[in-house]
Amino acid sequence: MRQFQYKSTFQTNLPPTASNYQQKSSAATKSGGGGDSDIQTSKAIYAGGVLNGNQDAAGGGMENKQHATNKIICHKCGEKGHNSKGCEAKVKCSITHIAELCAWLHQKKPVASLVGFGGEGLGIFVADHAKELPGNNNNDAVALVRLRDDCDLEIDSEDLINSLAKTYPWRWDWKAKKVSDGVFLLNFPSVARINEAAIYDWVPLKGGNIMIKVKVWNDDAMAIGKLALIWVSAKGVPKTMKNYQGLCEIGSMIGYVQIVDVDLVNISGLVKLKIAVVDHTKIPRWTKLTTPNLMVYRIFFEVEEVLDEGWTKLEDELSQGYEQWMDFQHEEDENREAKKAKKMQMLQSVQVLEPGWH
Repeated sequence: MRQFQYKSTFQTNLPPTASNYQQKSSAATKSGGGGDSDIQTSKAIYAGGVLNGNQDAAGGGMENKQHATNKIICHKCGEKGHNSKGCEAKVKCSITHIAELCAWLHQKKPVASLVGFGGEGLGIFVADHAKELPGNNNNDAVALVRLRDDCDLEIDSEDLINSLAKTYPWRWDWKAKKVSDGVFLLNFPSVARINEAAIYDWVPLKGGNIMIKVKVWNDDAMAIGKLALIWVSAKGVPKTMKNYQGLCEIGSMIGYVQIVDVDLVNISGLVKLKIAVVDHTKIPRWTKLTTPNLMVYRIFFEVEEVLDEGWTKLEDELSQGYEQWMDFQHEEDENREAKKAKKMQMLQSVQVLEPGWH
């Protein structure tokens, strides 16, 4: 019968002398005696190594551990001796790169695209990198509050705050910014609270003849307009331009291309584009286009269907009011931080003086 001997693969990083001590202790245990002298000898060797400062005999384990720690490099700050999980360094890159090594900083900077300049009054800049910011920003819970016409439109921010505090006992620090007569920007505890008040057409407040209409304030509320959305056909397009990239370039002469009907092009050769434009009534009958071979062509456009008329808001006082609101919030945050720092200084000075009082 074959006999198999099990060999443990587990090893520990112990100093050499300690390993010899374990081996001799194990041998003494198996033999049933005679291990006292060996144990004492091992202890003497280990003690001698400590007293004589022999790093190989006593401190090898600590040195190896320190050496291994020094090899660790933090991928957040770039320093040695710790990992990114326990790193408290603050980096500016939103994807946790080291700021000076961030790939985004060394790439070509994005620029806004120019579209619609094939006709007068159609030109506009397009930003392709708009996206939601990560994290939760307290400044997002801002509402646009309007007073009803039959109310006193000359009330100030303090009157509105007092009425809100009586109506909604939320223990909330209300702040209001008057944009114009009867129009305010107001902070709420959360967007959910704004939506609760926005359900009603008009909300009566306590403390006077005040009726308000609440609407959440966000990027869409700051917009001064929206592009029209249309289906347009293009004629006179050379065959070399009847590909996806080429048709996007043709559509960009009058607006911001959304969809290219590639199937229609492949089947019949007709060009049909879905485009967002500033004003579909200003699209020219034709415009000139040149290709890499320097040949100039006339491209004819015809609106086939208007999906969305779009809209334009002439006054932008609300947008300016929001910028003032953000400045106001920033000043409030700075004042709060200054008061907090002053309080900490006072506490530290009291702690220093306490021993002299006793």
